Amino acid sequence: TPGLKRTLMNAAKIADKMDSSTLNSEHVLLALFEYDPNIMNENGEEGAVTATVDEKGYAKGALAVVLRMEGTDAQSFSASEFCRALLVDVENNPGGDEELVTGTGQTSATPTLSECGVDLTEMAMNMELDEVHGRDHEVRMALRT
Repeated sequence: TPGLKRTLMNAAKIADKMDSSTLNSEHVLLALFEYDPNIMNENGEEGAVTATVDEKGYAKGALAVVLRMEGTDAQSFSASEFCRALLVDVENNPGGDEELVTGTGQTSATPTLSECGVDLTEMAMNMELDEVHGRDHEVRMALRT
């Protein structure tokens, strides 16, 4: 959708501004809050949130979701402060402690399917699975598909 494309494009701009080689969840979250790294905020620092609350007090998008989750109202929650705290966390822990699973054969701190799953095909070939009794019809139906 156009909204998703716009959000991801903004997230990519934020990632570029933060000198990140990958687009991470924090960049998408900042984009959902309509964070703009090229605008000065109220403290004269680089980066401001442009998500607003309308005249009836209703927030839209990610701001509305966070307000609902936190159980706060728009007056007591500062999206700018939330984004600033997120940026501080990202700067203090660049890249995080975990690595992404890339499928390129490189080692990673994140377990892959082979580390946390069971290969049923291999177990069946090694006769390590119990036989199925009393489910002939179900077995035939499964084999047909």
